[in-house]
Amino acid sequence: MDTMRWFRWAVVAGATIVSLQSIGCSDSAPVAGADTVAVQWDSATGGAMDAVAAADVATPEVTSHDAQGGEFTGHDAADTLATDPTDPTDPTDATDAILTETDGAGPDVAPADVESDSTDAPDVGDDLTVTTPDLIDPSDAPDTAAPTDTAAPTDTAAPTDTAPPTDTAAPTDTAPPTDTASSPLPNGLGASPCQMTGEPPGATSLELVPWFTSLNLQQPIFLTHPHDGTDRIVVVERPGRIRIFANDPAVTQATTMLDVTAEVGTTGEGGLLSCAFHPQFATTKKLYVNYTRKVPFETVIAEFTMLANNPDVADPTTKRELLVIPQPYTNHNGGQILFDASGKLLIAMGDGGSGGDPLNSGQDPQSLLGKMLRIDVDAKDLGKEYAVPTDNPFVGNAALLPEILALGMRNPWRVSRDRLSNAIFIADVGQGAWEEVDLLVSGANYGWRVWEGNHCYKPPCDPKGYTFPIAEYDHGEGKSITGGFVYRGTQSPSLYGAYLYTDYSSGRFWALRPEGAGWKASVALDAPGFQPVSFGEDRDGELYVMQLWAPPYVQKVREPKQGGPAAAALPLTLSGTGCFTSLATLAPAPGMIPFEVNAPLWSDGASKRRYWVPPAAQPAVALPSDDASTWNLPVGTVLVKHFDLGSAPPGAPGWRPVETRFLVHKPQGWTFVTYAWRDDASDADLLLEGGTHAFTVPSTGPQTWRYPSLGQCAACHTGGGVTAPLGLSTAQLSRPFPYATGVFHQVGTYADAGLVTGWLGTANHAAFPEQHGPTPFSAGSPSEHARAWLHVQCASCHRPGGSSPAGLDLRYGTALAATGACNAPPQHGDLGVTGAKIVAPGGAAASTLWLRLTANPTGPDFMPNLGVSVPQAPAVDLIGTWIQALSGCAP
Repeated sequence: MDTMRWFRWAVVAGATIVSLQSIGCSDSAPVAGADTVAVQWDSATGGAMDAVAAADVATPEVTSHDAQGGEFTGHDAADTLATDPTDPTDPTDATDAILTETDGAGPDVAPADVESDSTDAPDVGDDLTVTTPDLIDPSDAPDTAAPTDTAAPTDTAAPTDTAPPTDTAAPTDTAPPTDTASSPLPNGLGASPCQMTGEPPGATSLELVPWFTSLNLQQPIFLTHPHDGTDRIVVVERPGRIRIFANDPAVTQATTMLDVTAEVGTTGEGGLLSCAFHPQFATTKKLYVNYTRKVPFETVIAEFTMLANNPDVADPTTKRELLVIPQPYTNHNGGQILFDASGKLLIAMGDGGSGGDPLNSGQDPQSLLGKMLRIDVDAKDLGKEYAVPTDNPFVGNAALLPEILALGMRNPWRVSRDRLSNAIFIADVGQGAWEEVDLLVSGANYGWRVWEGNHCYKPPCDPKGYTFPIAEYDHGEGKSITGGFVYRGTQSPSLYGAYLYTDYSSGRFWALRPEGAGWKASVALDAPGFQPVSFGEDRDGELYVMQLWAPPYVQKVREPKQGGPAAAALPLTLSGTGCFTSLATLAPAPGMIPFEVNAPLWSDGASKRRYWVPPAAQPAVALPSDDASTWNLPVGTVLVKHFDLGSAPPGAPGWRPVETRFLVHKPQGWTFVTYAWRDDASDADLLLEGGTHAFTVPSTGPQTWRYPSLGQCAACHTGGGVTAPLGLSTAQLSRPFPYATGVFHQVGTYADAGLVTGWLGTANHAAFPEQHGPTPFSAGSPSEHARAWLHVQCASCHRPGGSSPAGLDLRYGTALAATGACNAPPQHGDLGVTGAKIVAPGGAAASTLWLRLTANPTGPDFMPNLGVSVPQAPAVDLIGTWIQALSGCAP
């Protein structure tokens, strides 16, 4: 049963109702034996309401919501209430109050006469039930004997009340456009001048086109071709399958070439990670794979031979394990295998995981981890399933293992050979600040863990003896490099000869070309929302790129088609966007819906204003079954978040606006735009890259504000099926909001306006605990507060398919035992605590989750690692208290 609201009415002789006061809650039901009388508060006019006979309620006309999500139905503002105290059966005298309150203390007038039948007219003391549409029986036949609405002479002055046809069919009661005028939402919905349709200036040398969309691929992680002369595609699926199919974008059928899912372990960054075909595959029919075994967790390099009667399917009985490498952690597995120009197999191995290479694997000459390895699969040394090539650089040097071709790698994620020059390009994922591209040189030491890119990581950092990257970028542009190929195809001539690479977190693509004695990288495409996990190359040298978690799984990489109209540019200033009618007071343009969330993201103490701009002809948003899941908003949606430092309101002395951000849903996905405010608060300027700025805030003093880059925005606002607007979820928005016409429940109001469907009232939906004010966690369950805070601050990355490789699921609805955190060993370093766990029940000081919240904000261990440089002290206390109170991993 929905929770109802009861209200106090004040009646003035000869006038409509003029005031309304909420006085309590009650679980109420329709009065037995009678139709329920329904009422409505018209929020646009301040409270005109109407009481009608039961016959009118069989088909409710409008629903609206109070600040707590309670519902009430009835007529529009034109209807008035008319009653007669001298004749309780005659409701035509405008001095008779027929509606009273029930507030737990007894009725205000007379308790005896409660409506008990469908023909009894309202009397003094009657309690009228305020109800929701689902409690009204639409099949209930209209009353035929109630004279009060149909024949009373004194009712003739009120046309809407005197004739039932007028009440039941009046356009003002039934047509949504008329009744939505009484909504507390702003005017101009769907026609706001705040559109943000332009494009930021940037490179356009690439475009991504969905390809192979009719295939049901499962976590594709690598793409290649069979090296037998046929124009076919081979896709490696991370759970353990390899599939082969025709190179046709409309292909619908694929053959399973290999299935090792029973053996593959996908914990952390594990899985079936790549495959390579023997250089003479057409005759040898040999296939090589790199995967992590489930138990024990270790890297396996194995060979299979195709079936004699079906060269597209590997014979599982021919499996030969060439090399098995134990893995100390579940991340940094490398995973790439490929053949060099001499026909030797190259194996890219990460440092074994955790964070900061605690085993020093990258520099350990007796470890195969953190290295590029090279073996001969066509021969065998004594006691091995392979031979060590005699031209490997460390053969004969007892200090280093002979399989090592190069050392000092952290996590080489995708290695490729230029089919023209035979040069080997390595994309090595960085630690906390830098991503790099390396050119393979036999015997080279690429520096990890002493160097991260060109930058000292673990002193002393003497550059002598190290080989440095040919390109690098910092974590303002992305957080996890994905290596690609040198383009040698024919369909995109402007890309010819460029080495293409991208970033898993930001979706930014670069083209790297030789220039003089060095190399020059240029941004080729920004595709925020797309999480590129791997490139692939077909027989003809055309390139593809894949993502694991959401369609389109495979996209073709090509230069854009020429000749189309030039895209409009984004406004260079905030005033030029049309989103605010006054920057001095930050007055929003029509059609911008202000909203608030229950658990705000911490942003260095900044206060925020949020707006939702629905597009024209927006389809209603279907609320997800999981209230904590973000809403899937339609293309054309614009979201605005404005940041202030200090406590002064807009336009007041001491107001310090710092940034206004936009999230825009375009056909290709969500894009991110931000404007940095000028020191004099006169306007804000389009900011294309991240940065910092020092402000002096009158109420708090100096503060440095960090503007996110496009890559940093995309790192949090994408992943694992997460839609970009993280704050728009039912659990976040289920709360009252002070609109211009009064306080109303946000989601209920959206439902009234047709913006969302599936709202069932507050009793049937979860809401995050409110976390506002100077003591944000003082009310409510500490456990609920802690899980809601972790969901908001951390789960955009720490969830299945998120951008973090830690394997955690910190979403609000995930049971603690299923988060992968409780009593689990850390995967990215123990922060100096022996026996540390991610969450150690009863021991915050032994929990890396809490320790990272207390770490130096400028260091590599601090979390959240984006958008925060001033820790939220009450949250640190909250999480510590929550962990200390845990007695185990049960919810």
